[in-house]
Amino acid sequence: LSIAERLELFLKVCKGVSHAHRRHVHHGDLKPTNILVTSAGVPKLLDFGIVAPPDMPHTDISALGGVLEILLGGGSSNGERRPLRAGLETIALRALATSGDRRYDSVEELAEDVRRHLESLTSRPRPESARPASPTAGARRRSGAIIAWTLVAAVVVALGLKVVPRMTARRT
Repeated sequence: LSIAERLELFLKVCKGVSHAHRRHVHHGDLKPTNILVTSAGVPKLLDFGIVAPPDMPHTDISALGGVLEILLGGGSSNGERRPLRAGLETIALRALATSGDRRYDSVEELAEDVRRHLESLTSRPRPESARPASPTAGARRRSGAIIAWTLVAAVVVALGLKVVPRMTARRT
């Protein structure tokens, strides 16, 4: 799946968790093995916990941050982390935050940031500097540099041929 398709799938998971939270039901053990994706691409949440401590929504949000990392290749089930793309890294780290004003207050807030990031991937053209150069563009730049340095070398040699004999004549 592409990054955009994985983010769409993650948003469906967030929608399911958010639906449960609105009904005061918290999962408590969100992880990739507790998310089944049907052949139609519909995620199903498995193994809901029955305990609901006061901080349970934040536990689910933090777990969703871990799922996001694993889904995008930034994390693994054994706890290793690899950096994600800048915007996604920020979203995942904020979801993983355990306390303070850095963490998300709701699954909807997390989903909104993911949705914004997804929209920026699909609707915004890449800046000119981020577009891959054509193969001939690099060759043109290289050949232009070679020509420029050849001209500089020719000027230096020509000056050397003129100046060195004059300096030698003055010394004798």
